[in-house]
Amino acid sequence: MDYGDAQASHDGQVHDMMMEDGDSVPANAISELYIESDRHAPSPIDIRYKQRKGVFVSYKVAAGILVCFLVILIVVGLVVGLAGRGRPQGDGRSSAVVDNTTFATSTLDPSIPWNNIRLPPHIKPSHYELRLTPDVDVTGVFSGTVSIVVRCQKTTDVVILHALALNITGQITVRDGATNRHIDVVEDFPFPLNEFYVLRLSESLKVNNNYVITFEEFQGGLSQDLFGLYISSYETATDDGGTTKSYIMSSQFEPTFARKAFPCFDEPAMKASFSLTVIRAPWYKSLSCTKKKSTNRLPESSLYEDVYEVTPVMSTYHLAVTLSNFDYLELVRPNGHVIRAWARPQVLEHTRFALEVANWTYGYFEEYFNRNDIITKTGTSIVTVDLFAVPDHASLGMENWGLITFRESIMIVDVQTSSATSIFDIATVVAHEVAHMWFGNLVTPQWWDDLWLKEGFAMKFAYQSLDVIFPQWKVAELTLDLAVQPALELDAFMNSHAMTSPIENPKDISSYYDAVAYLKGQSIIHMLQYFVGDTAFQNAMRSYLAKYANSNADVDDLWREFSLATGNSIDIKETMNTWTRQQGYPVTSVSRSGPQSMRQIHVAQEYFVIKTDDMDVDYTSSPYSYKWHVLFTHITRDERRLSENWMKLDNVTFQLTSDYSGNWILGNKDLTGFYRVNYENDNWDWIIDQLSRDFQQYTASSRAAILDDAFALQRVGLLDTHRALSLTLYLNQENEYLPWTAAMRGFNYVRERMYLSESYGILQNYIKDKMGHVADRLGWTTSVDYGPLEAQEPLQQRHLRNLALKTMCENNDDDCISQALAMFTGWLERDEPVPADLCRLVYSVGVMNGGEQEWDIVWSKQQLNDDGDLRHALAHTTYPWLLWRFMEWSLDDSKTRMMHGPSNIGNVGRTQTGHALAYDFVIENWNLIKEKFGKVGFGSRSFIGRVTQLVNDESRLKQLMQLVHKDPLESKTAKMAMERIKLNIQWKTKYEAEVTQFLQDNQNT
Repeated sequence: MDYGDAQASHDGQVHDMMMEDGDSVPANAISELYIESDRHAPSPIDIRYKQRKGVFVSYKVAAGILVCFLVILIVVGLVVGLAGRGRPQGDGRSSAVVDNTTFATSTLDPSIPWNNIRLPPHIKPSHYELRLTPDVDVTGVFSGTVSIVVRCQKTTDVVILHALALNITGQITVRDGATNRHIDVVEDFPFPLNEFYVLRLSESLKVNNNYVITFEEFQGGLSQDLFGLYISSYETATDDGGTTKSYIMSSQFEPTFARKAFPCFDEPAMKASFSLTVIRAPWYKSLSCTKKKSTNRLPESSLYEDVYEVTPVMSTYHLAVTLSNFDYLELVRPNGHVIRAWARPQVLEHTRFALEVANWTYGYFEEYFNRNDIITKTGTSIVTVDLFAVPDHASLGMENWGLITFRESIMIVDVQTSSATSIFDIATVVAHEVAHMWFGNLVTPQWWDDLWLKEGFAMKFAYQSLDVIFPQWKVAELTLDLAVQPALELDAFMNSHAMTSPIENPKDISSYYDAVAYLKGQSIIHMLQYFVGDTAFQNAMRSYLAKYANSNADVDDLWREFSLATGNSIDIKETMNTWTRQQGYPVTSVSRSGPQSMRQIHVAQEYFVIKTDDMDVDYTSSPYSYKWHVLFTHITRDERRLSENWMKLDNVTFQLTSDYSGNWILGNKDLTGFYRVNYENDNWDWIIDQLSRDFQQYTASSRAAILDDAFALQRVGLLDTHRALSLTLYLNQENEYLPWTAAMRGFNYVRERMYLSESYGILQNYIKDKMGHVADRLGWTTSVDYGPLEAQEPLQQRHLRNLALKTMCENNDDDCISQALAMFTGWLERDEPVPADLCRLVYSVGVMNGGEQEWDIVWSKQQLNDDGDLRHALAHTTYPWLLWRFMEWSLDDSKTRMMHGPSNIGNVGRTQTGHALAYDFVIENWNLIKEKFGKVGFGSRSFIGRVTQLVNDESRLKQLMQLVHKDPLESKTAKMAMERIKLNIQWKTKYEAEVTQFLQDNQNT
């Protein structure tokens, strides 16, 4: 799954528990509490709590018992759910409503199996017979029935599975798969804390026997929250000037939302096959993971029944189903496989590029992994995968098996007229989802604590495949800017987490879809490839995928295959565990050891962490005391051949081949390792001198690494401000994108903390002086006209033009603003097109320098076209009341698609005019935001991070502290934001004067 905003949150932990063989659950372990979910907004279905027949504990009694237990300090099992009731067999039953709630896990009795976040491992599903009847047009409700074939691996009279926000109204039966004999369900109840549904049986299931569990009827709401089964829509213009609305049903089950669609064993290791039947209205077309086996009209009904072939064995989150009136384009590959792209008819032609990228990347992966059986739409000779463009999608893409769903904007592009960013993003997301067919689908992580095993590898191979398919893009270089350097920044905070981290609450699973899983995951895998070599890396990948195909694997399984591929020449497990089982990374400090004539170099490692002065690192919290196995690489002025030295949880000393004096050393050339490098002052001065005299002695990647390291080291006081900024003096000679994007990442951090300073104007002038030559050289028009992809201007040059012009305009360059305003006026008044690469900049400058009238026009135009560049521009008005209105409208479903709300408010929070407003808006509307966006991907947690980047005052810090006190579920995210605010305040206090002094000393350089 590709979330696109992976630089978000860090949380988590997990424990596992099972009952002893033959244990049963005491009947009195079940409480009668029923509390509505705060994780999921109410479904459209009118779900009511219904009391069943039988004895139950009242709310007052339950509360009294709880108080007594607290007073006498007895640890008891707090069990949440509807009371146990005898089930009359063969007659009707009242409904059980399954929803979520929150209780402190520390009060739960671990001897009771449903108190554990993990399902008991001794009941394994093998096949689901699922029938779904969604009513998209009238009630917004779906109904269903499911039969699950399971195998018992330990004697038990309790079956636990997942269900969430479902109204279970029909009878639940359990029968022996061999004899067909029924086993009575004497009690069934939801356990909302862990999103479980529990069945207590009249007798124990026997080891190695198969059983069939049937839920004869359940209902749920076709939600508008973009998770589970949900409704999307789009409008089409009519001949009379009006519009007509069309509806779509789609699904999003990752990570834990299949349980919103049907009762199931909703864990990645609980793989099974699925037989799906969909009941639909005649004007809809259904799609699922496999080929349609038959379509029949139901007797005495206008509805149709679509029956699908059995799926491969897969996790529940890979199941998918859609209803739409879409059309498709198809591409037949040389091996006879068919790939189809589905979209609304108005934009279907613009799916061709996504279709072609899918084709190219499938071909690359089939050859690289030596497997061509991965497109498993059906078992017939013509194998199909479908790409489906949904107007509303929580993430950018979702790797359902055989039916990959995308946010519509990720499949719709005209390569001859679109921006470089749009083309690259679409190629990257499509390649990422296709890579998941191998990493995630074919081989699935055992549990969410190893999420990076699929997301990190999907990112790694997306970039690797595009580097081969589009060599002119130089994607291998771009990964430094796209993944490695952002990961280095985000993983340096105290509130980061290890790549493999335990998860202790189902709500924490979603928070692990973050920069650590995606960006650091990709970076660590890339580093692994570097030090084992390309051949061993490929062999390990092939072996890993072959051994664990259609199954699950954990990180130790992966290391085992790498050890075999390298002939155990490297202790892969011990080496890589230092990177995956502790957070952060090291800074390696290079110093001279002894007299210069001895040519001896000492390299020490220490944990690089961005923290406030009052925070201490607990080195005992890491299994390796924050030491790593580092392959330290270096070159020198006099020796350009790359040298390597291992640092195994320790430091290293080695000899240079020539005198040290004046002979600079450069560590981590091209940023092949996930670490930073610091030097003695003399070596920094030699690097500064080399950049000034002949900067091309370092590669563009190395120059980017030098600048990124320098700004980061200055930020934590490991490099003095004057030397860090002196490294930027050469930039008026720099013409490459990578060094410039690294430099601007550092400059923008400084700008965001000094924008109220008297020295801000000097800072802006310094930046403009360095960047001006780039803007002048590249100008406002491309050197090659838009056209076929292979004939277009180089991608990095297009990115550099955008960066240069954006930098000049943001720093109040009069010529830049005048040109942007002229283009904005021509677009606004005369409908003159703006070059696609420059749309975001031109629209933003126009809105910033316009008034209400311009803002209203831009708002109206983005409403018609759902244009991301226009939405981004709306956040740049300097009128506070327009910004407030924009944020209010972003929470209004009638004005803004739900998926755009967080980014709209986040964009306001990143502006100098709007950051305080956005912060106040989020705090004031916190309850509404939590209710509306408390989900994976773009959840309420992300709002806090989005609007605190520029906050640097004590009063708002206190507000966040109050939020933590009132809302402990958000404490992790709020603490991260508080850390950021404290760091903002600390940086301003410690370094603003030093930056000012440097700028004053270098105004004319």
